[in-house]
Amino acid sequence: MTFAATVVQVFIASPSDTTSSRDAIERALSRWNASRAESDNLVILPRRYETSAVPQMGNDGQQVINKQLVDSADIVIAVFANKLGSATPRSISGTVEEIKEAYEAGKKVHVYFSEAPVPREFMDQVAELEKYKTEFQGLYGTYTDDSDLVDKVRHAIDTDMPSFGGVSHQEPISAANPIARHQHDRSTESDSKGRIRNRHRHAIVIENKSVSEATDFLVKFESDDENDVSNMFYEEPIRETLYGHDQRSYKFEMTMASANRLVASMTWKENGEEKSRRTTISLF
Repeated sequence: MTFAATVVQVFIASPSDTTSSRDAIERALSRWNASRAESDNLVILPRRYETSAVPQMGNDGQQVINKQLVDSADIVIAVFANKLGSATPRSISGTVEEIKEAYEAGKKVHVYFSEAPVPREFMDQVAELEKYKTEFQGLYGTYTDDSDLVDKVRHAIDTDMPSFGGVSHQEPISAANPIARHQHDRSTESDSKGRIRNRHRHAIVIENKSVSEATDFLVKFESDDENDVSNMFYEEPIRETLYGHDQRSYKFEMTMASANRLVASMTWKENGEEKSRRTTISLF
């Protein structure tokens, strides 16, 4: 059955290394439509330069994107992972220019930076991104993986919707939210002969980024190519309660034969209901 609705255009802005995150955000916006569009009389229209920008001669490409997508957007969600992106004639990157254009036009702008380990191929670009982060004016968000990002974007969208006529009924914040990440600590030590040695300590850290506890929490680690990784870890994870904002650290040894990525398969209970999540973690 048809229904009258206001269309809210959401532009997803980010450099080219965030394809999976852009896809995850678009899916989250589609799920919002499925659950809330009819009751709120609002429909979210995700916009991306790959699918929404129309080729056009005239000004440079970034100005075309600004005119076609940024100017018409009601909300801009900007995501950075490992690099700032390509410079434009007016800004240090296209995404930064889009953020500035949207903010100066009075639009709602939400910016998120990844906290995941930086892959080797981006090591020469991450310094520029970190510099922009330190100079950022306002409050930005951080995320550890796409699942964490989706939760935070959904919260931002729920906060924005009442200003477009939507109903203010945010999703419950009581759901446990275990997030897994690789922690790599480096230190320099001297041996008994005064020789300098670099020491590396590795761990998978799982943090419950919620006030709600996850009972019977258990994590199992696998490699993404199905190799046995049980001997990597110093201690085997046990079933326990992961309280709100609590974390667990699972230390492991990295060798030349170690997997490039691990899969953390997490299971727990909330109010007697079984929950699960699988997260792929890069170790480099």
